[in-house]
Amino acid sequence: MAKANLKLTDGTTVTIEGTPEEVAALLQRFSGAVSGQRRPSRPRRAASSERKVKSAVARPKPNGPVDYIRQLVEDDFFGTRQGLGDVRAALEARGHIYPVTSLSPVLVRLVRKRELRRIKEDNQWKYVKP
Repeated sequence: MAKANLKLTDGTTVTIEGTPEEVAALLQRFSGAVSGQRRPSRPRRAASSERKVKSAVARPKPNGPVDYIRQLVEDDFFGTRQGLGDVRAALEARGHIYPVTSLSPVLVRLVRKRELRRIKEDNQWKYVKP
């Protein structure tokens, strides 16, 4: 059996045992010492943590009732108290048609996030900008 010790560029020492052909092939593979040629270095793959990931900011936001109601908040629609029907009518005027049953949970969610406030007036909830 043939035996060879190989010191890699990073300081690691490798001991190879096997037939003379196997040892020669491995030496050539690891160091290019047998043929006197160096292998061209391949670029290393990036670690999974180093891979570039698209940020959430770069993606376009999906347009839905939440975004449309936030646009109403920005346009100061909720400067005065507005009922659920008023919100539906304002969205409909802008070309976004949603049933009242779809808007109610969205408004409650925005109230919980403190983007809107709601006040009970004449047994109906009115929404206003905080």
